[in-house]
Amino acid sequence: MRDGARERVVAATAPARAAGVREGAALAAARACCAGLQVARADRGADQRALARLAVALLRFTPDVCREDVGLEEGMAVGRAALLLEVGRTAFHFGGEEALAQQVVAACARAGHAAQLAVADTPEAARTLARAGELAGDATPRHAPDGAREPAAARALFAALPWQALAPSSEVATACRALGVTTLGELLALPRAGLATRTSLEFVAQLQRLQGELEEPLVRIVAPELLEEEIELPAPVRDLDALLFACVPLLEALCGELERRSAALAAATFSFVPAQRGPPTLLPLAPATPTRDAALLRLLLAHRLERTALPGWIDAVQLRVTQSVACAAEQGPLFAGQRDREAERAGAALADRLAVRLGRERVQAAQLLADPRPERAFRWSALGASDGAAASGGGARAASGVAAAAGARPLALLDPPQPCAIECDARGAPCCEGRGEGRSEGRELRVVRGPERIAGGWWDGGDVERDYYEVEAPDGERRWLFRDRCDGRWYCHGTFH
Repeated sequence: MRDGARERVVAATAPARAAGVREGAALAAARACCAGLQVARADRGADQRALARLAVALLRFTPDVCREDVGLEEGMAVGRAALLLEVGRTAFHFGGEEALAQQVVAACARAGHAAQLAVADTPEAARTLARAGELAGDATPRHAPDGAREPAAARALFAALPWQALAPSSEVATACRALGVTTLGELLALPRAGLATRTSLEFVAQLQRLQGELEEPLVRIVAPELLEEEIELPAPVRDLDALLFACVPLLEALCGELERRSAALAAATFSFVPAQRGPPTLLPLAPATPTRDAALLRLLLAHRLERTALPGWIDAVQLRVTQSVACAAEQGPLFAGQRDREAERAGAALADRLAVRLGRERVQAAQLLADPRPERAFRWSALGASDGAAASGGGARAASGVAAAAGARPLALLDPPQPCAIECDARGAPCCEGRGEGRSEGRELRVVRGPERIAGGWWDGGDVERDYYEVEAPDGERRWLFRDRCDGRWYCHGTFH
């Protein structure tokens, strides 16, 4: 903050305050107290946008989030910018108020903010507890006991706190020093009429709100309909790691808003605005499976940045969601374990990384189809294509929740199935592979599984009727054979590895 020709400190971190730096002090004096002081220019507009972005991200914890950003007045020891969350109706979903407080702190940290947090029955009580923790250099969330709305309980709770936790104006702070009070308990014990004369009516009203004697009107934020965010960098950068680090708050805010809307990201576009005049660099981001996993999106963005030539120094990043899909609640499989779910997520992440490195058109996924014929039970589809899109070319429709057929299937299918010479036993099962295929004599076969009859295809003119056997040769080779019941010939349809 500039005071005439003199620059002053408007905010300081806990390590800086421990070194003797104080808000309101001249910048030259602060540098004298701390030789290694790092200074960032105050930008009220950027602070407001960052606070608004964080407020939207915290909507995942409660629909009632109020934003306060009245600035930092001259002579004020502690700023009033804050976010208020009404958690009385939602805390039990997160394990209680204390557990919720820890999750909020973690969410703020992932978004790049160090939160000073407190839980109390009134907004002013929560503010005061948070400021007291900041003055004491204690980042642990403070929790007021139930019943702190009562005047007697409030007096006991706040009696030992310094009055500076109220963040009074410079005039009120001067009056408090003149009165000789050092704690909130001493301040609350003074007669209200005399205190209003010595300080101000607004300060007395603040004390009443602290004790729950006076209601406080709050305005809740409304999340934007269009998911679009922008962040201005403190200084132009061109290092990819620094640029990726700057995008983390955008991704955290995005995933928080998607969670609140019960939606997942299908496609988005990052715009990197150059410091010099010129068009921004557009970077599309489209995961194979819609997701709201910030860690996965960060990994995909890192892979894209590695393969993108930026025009130079970047001073702003914009994020615009172009497509999102609703996440319907689904009942998971009864016996699906954590390992299965992790394997599924890891597979989706691998497909996304391959698409980024090799090109989306070079990565395909095998999609199950509702068809009993093995050669038609799957289809190669574009990465991330929906069931309907994959099956729109005709033929069998994509399977939705189709149960796997009995027995195993070989991953390597022969197309087309290869004829083979098979001798059968009295029951019609394969027992020996006859001469041919470079062999002068046959070899014995052991039936591992079968017969399994597969019949179908009458609906499209490709009807089949087959008896399948899984057989093992003496050398350990396993093959998947079938006898065509229409002509009695034997074929090898695949091998097991």
